[in-house]
Amino acid sequence: MTLVIDLKSQIYDSIDSHSERIISLAQEIHAKPEIGNEEVFASYSLSENLILK
Repeated sequence: MTLVIDLKSQIYDSIDSHSERIISLAQEIHAKPEIGNEEVFASYSLSENLILK
């Protein structure tokens, strides 16, 4: 249970330390939805290739 709490804390700390960049990227994707679509497709393609190997 402690490991889960530690990991959760690390995730929240990482989000907090990168919040400005996360907000900036979210605004870019909102302004240009095709960026988000490309990211989704790239993630999907990478996942497919990793699963198949």
